[in-house]
Amino acid sequence: MTLSIPANANIGEHLMRVKTNYNASVPENPCEETLFGETEDYKVIIDFASGISVQSLETNELIILSKGIISFN
Repeated sequence: MTLSIPANANIGEHLMRVKTNYNASVPENPCEETLFGETEDYKVIIDFASGISVQSLETNELIILSKGIISFN
């Protein structure tokens, strides 16, 4: 994913909301509920920088394991 911070962004602390939605589009409204998704809030601090650069995060894996079906009687 590409995250672009505008050159004219206000300096200081901001809230960044990240949403996902399984098998459907992510709603335009960041406060709208989704049936199967996840919403995470992050505190972002924009401060004075000496230039523009590209930062990358370490590549990670998501591994989903199926352990079988659990049945409750």
